[in-house]
Amino acid sequence: MVDDKKAPLEGEDGKLYFNYPLHAVYSFKSSAGLPLFEYEITACEYIDEEERYSLACNGTPLAGTKSLEQVRLIFGFFDYDITDPGELKELPLLDEEVRQYFEDKNKQLNKLNVEANAALKGTEYFKLKSAIEALATPLRFAKSKGDKSEVADINSKIKDLKARQAEVLKEKGIDINILTKVKECPNCYDTGFSEDGQICGCALKRAEEIKRYNAELRLARRK
Repeated sequence: MVDDKKAPLEGEDGKLYFNYPLHAVYSFKSSAGLPLFEYEITACEYIDEEERYSLACNGTPLAGTKSLEQVRLIFGFFDYDITDPGELKELPLLDEEVRQYFEDKNKQLNKLNVEANAALKGTEYFKLKSAIEALATPLRFAKSKGDKSEVADINSKIKDLKARQAEVLKEKGIDINILTKVKECPNCYDTGFSEDGQICGCALKRAEEIKRYNAELRLARRK
């Protein structure tokens, strides 16, 4: 169950932001309405899946960083006015967003793969595939014997069979990568995470795409 107190701020665009805007200024007053002190959010960081903030009080930086709960605790003692709204700062790419994106991406690939295989039923594609596979052993023997003429002949047959396969795929409008379920990333095998559990470089390169995808999911849930 998600702890709402620690949940990121969901923007109108569906993206995730820090709960406290960068450079926002909060003016605290006493019960008599007299000025007491002023806090400014001077930096926002996301460390170990936690929002961390640097603050300055009356222009003097506070030591260390504060968690979201600590900031809320500080701000909860007095009433305050927001004298500068600051600017919303978007969170970095989150593990949960990467996981959601690649899970959905692979589900979509599996669905398309099933559809592609169904579309090829009744065609000669799989017979051609079997014919190509049947030539693998004769090709190895020809290579082991050093028979260049036989090797060339078998390779020519394989080339023709593959060309016909390509024609069948084109006729059916099928992408070979979907049919063979080719993995785009050799590092994470399209999971979004490397072996050490860190977000894979392939995911970081498409960070904005992944964020937009998750934003669309959140927007859809509001309807």
